[in-house]
Amino acid sequence: MTVQSLIVFYELCAAVAVCNHAMNMAGQELYADKIIKKFHFRPRLEVLWIPGGDMGFSRNFITPQLSRSTIIYILLFLWPHMAHGGEMNTEHLDISSHCLLGKFIPSEQIEFIEVDAAYGNKAKMYLHKQAYGAFVAMAEEARNAGIVLTILSATRTFRHQKEIWETKWNEWPFEEEHEKRALTILQYTSMPGASRHHWGTDIDINSLENGYFEKGEGLKAYSWLKIRARDFGFGQPYTAKGIDRPFGHEEEKWHWSYLPLSRKMLNRYLKKISHRDLNGFEGSSTAAKIDVIGKYVRGINKECYQQEAD
Repeated sequence: MTVQSLIVFYELCAAVAVCNHAMNMAGQELYADKIIKKFHFRPRLEVLWIPGGDMGFSRNFITPQLSRSTIIYILLFLWPHMAHGGEMNTEHLDISSHCLLGKFIPSEQIEFIEVDAAYGNKAKMYLHKQAYGAFVAMAEEARNAGIVLTILSATRTFRHQKEIWETKWNEWPFEEEHEKRALTILQYTSMPGASRHHWGTDIDINSLENGYFEKGEGLKAYSWLKIRARDFGFGQPYTAKGIDRPFGHEEEKWHWSYLPLSRKMLNRYLKKISHRDLNGFEGSSTAAKIDVIGKYVRGINKECYQQEAD
């Protein structure tokens, strides 16, 4: 079934559900386990209020009617993954060390889905289903504003990240001091095992050059993302460095993360993974000396953090 077919199918499902509730509860408020807080039926659905917090939505996210992107996100991706009380259900989320380090095959994971050609620039890119559903909703909303969002890079395995890292590593003279070499590469490239792209929650959009997002269509897209991305659960991990973010990779205006999942992955990563786990690639001996986990994995926009009790 194509993405377009799914859109049509779930629009029909939503229409039937709305009509049924409207007939049974005309003029009354419907409370649906805090997932969708209030529906007001007057002769049609007029207000949709979605709770903020862990889901990443603005608390004032209001729409005059069910838009296509909202239907896709709620019915296809969000509703099946909600736990009692409106919290994101991560009971079956794979946060094993192998997953955190990217040592798995995305196409073989039931939680992952291939990015459709309509939303990516190449085949065989995968994302966690919840992250992909949120992106599709965001891309459709952006399209309504005349903005095209295209995924250039999604989930990367340890092996993929190793190829990227070692290609850059071997561009340097053999005798070059290893720590200096690693620090230069780390400006824009994560060490294998320390990349957020391992988690299936992070994407690169439209261009891998900051300059693209500073003028023309790129500036229009980035300005829209800074305002609206959070409504769909996305945040920018690598903002401009300064007092609030003194360490880490340089600014990446193209890199966006689905926070309802990536915050949990980050918390578990910091509890489970140590520098001893970062091995099996050239230059791995520099990880502890540089403090890659402390300065690069942790060196992100504060919005991308989340405190957990466990």
